[in-house]
Amino acid sequence: MLFADIVERETSSRHIMALEIVCLTQRIPLSYYVDSHSIFRFVQGRDSLWRERRKVTEEVDPQWKQVLRHVSVIDHVHDVLDYEVKRHNERKVYSTTGEIPAIRLERARF
Repeated sequence: MLFADIVERETSSRHIMALEIVCLTQRIPLSYYVDSHSIFRFVQGRDSLWRERRKVTEEVDPQWKQVLRHVSVIDHVHDVLDYEVKRHNERKVYSTTGEIPAIRLERARF
């Protein structure tokens, strides 16, 4: 994970700043994955009578939200995020690659 942050409001400018940090510190990536946030895609009339209604983000409790349920101060959320990024990058072995991400990234650079 090359960049992670918790902000009170997600905006396209914050994503641009994040991408800039990654490009300046890690080099320019070959690809850039984004989630399904509305700033990255066109969302056509969700309330149309002709379309099946789907749940929106605010109606679902994803795992990350469940983990942070009792954390109410953004600085504490940053502490949890920092811990999880470190665990993800430096200790977690992925079943698809059989490798730890930090070691795989370092080897890919050379």
